[in-house]
Amino acid sequence: VTIKNTGGSDATAFAVTVYLDGEKIAIKDFSEGLLVGKEITSDIPVHTTPGSHQVRAVADEKATLRDANRANNVAESTYTFP
Repeated sequence: VTIKNTGGSDATAFAVTVYLDGEKIAIKDFSEGLLVGKEITSDIPVHTTPGSHQVRAVADEKATLRDANRANNVAESTYTFP
C-alpha cells in the first residue's frame, strides 16, 4: 500500500486498515507519521484463495488526524490473486 500526504500539514502517527471482500484483515501502524507532500509504501501481507477479490485500504479510519478531505483516505480495487 502506498500512502501520500496531499494535505496542507504534516500527519502525526496514523494507521491504515485493510479489508478483503469486506472483512478487516490487517491494521498497519505508521507511528512515524508522514510529512506533507511525501509518500510511504509498505507491504501488507494478504493471504486468500486464488481468484478475484475486493481489497480496500482506509487511512486514519478512526479519524484521529485533522483532515479537510476524508474522501481521499480510501482506495478500493479488485485484484486477482494467483
